[in-house]
Amino acid sequence: PGERGRTSPRSFSPCEWRHPDLGEEPDSLAGLRLHVASEAHRGPDVAIIRVLRAKAVIDPTTDPVLHTGDQVLVVSKRSELLQRVETIVGPEIASRVGQAALGESVNAVVTNKRLNHKTLAEIADVLPKGSFHGIHLASITRTGQTVPILPGTDIHTGDTLRLVGLADHTETLAKLIEYREKPSDATDYVWLSAGVIVGILIGLVKIPIGAGVRIALETGGGCMFAGLLFGYLRSLHPTFGQLPSSTADFMKNFGLIAFIAVVGLSAGPKAFATIQQQGWTLMYLGAIVTIVPIVAAQLFGAYVLRWDLKNSQLLAGSIAGGRSCTAALGSVMTASGSNAAMLK
Repeated sequence: PGERGRTSPRSFSPCEWRHPDLGEEPDSLAGLRLHVASEAHRGPDVAIIRVLRAKAVIDPTTDPVLHTGDQVLVVSKRSELLQRVETIVGPEIASRVGQAALGESVNAVVTNKRLNHKTLAEIADVLPKGSFHGIHLASITRTGQTVPILPGTDIHTGDTLRLVGLADHTETLAKLIEYREKPSDATDYVWLSAGVIVGILIGLVKIPIGAGVRIALETGGGCMFAGLLFGYLRSLHPTFGQLPSSTADFMKNFGLIAFIAVVGLSAGPKAFATIQQQGWTLMYLGAIVTIVPIVAAQLFGAYVLRWDLKNSQLLAGSIAGGRSCTAALGSVMTASGSNAAMLK
């Protein structure tokens, strides 16, 4: 595929099937059906997705017989392979068929139970013949991780396949896989609200630990547990609970600001009253108790653990977590543009 997930279509006028490297006489394509002509070539990974004959477009899925003078639209995974097609099919030409053909990138989530725990090679046999014609598999994502594309790669329910090809082809294959992700910036407020409600209910549960003592996660802990649960379920089956990154960033930053504001509003009056009663000595001692452990942790990470600048966000995340400072941890993630700080 080309840039932004688009295919690289080019039009050719096929007259002969040439094998110059083999030193053989060229074989005529005229009279051969499309799949026979394709199977005869074992070189670049190319696919004929359109056939133009006498200004009429012929669907290649009908397996037409190629005639001398037909114009074909060819796509390939790599543009450098297309440069060799002229020696295989015929000279490249300017064609309205090629100019009108634009590739499309589609994310399809595997929900078809027939495809579960099947390899890519086996899926090609399970689905109708020609389903993958002119379509390139750009990536496979499972629980947020990229899976290598190999013939023996197992496909699981919930895997996201990024398909690149013509719109009608990718749409047909996405329907066979059974679920196509619709590109949208909309937030699934139903599941978001359900997660908040479940979190609040979990936080209300009080667990007795003996001697009349009960513990509870409260609202914050319950919502965190519900978020982990709903996030895990979406990673297994990403057909619900859509939360765009922009919305997630807004909620995270707004929650952080609200948390700091509430802490300041609740602690401010008491802080001034304490300073008036105890003087500035208590203020200085609090600053020392706060700053000294942070500086000591930084020196320990730099000179004992010998973490370089590449690990600075991990060190900062460790310090913020050790101080139980959510605001600092959020600032580290915002500054670094990564959630790696939470690993520690």
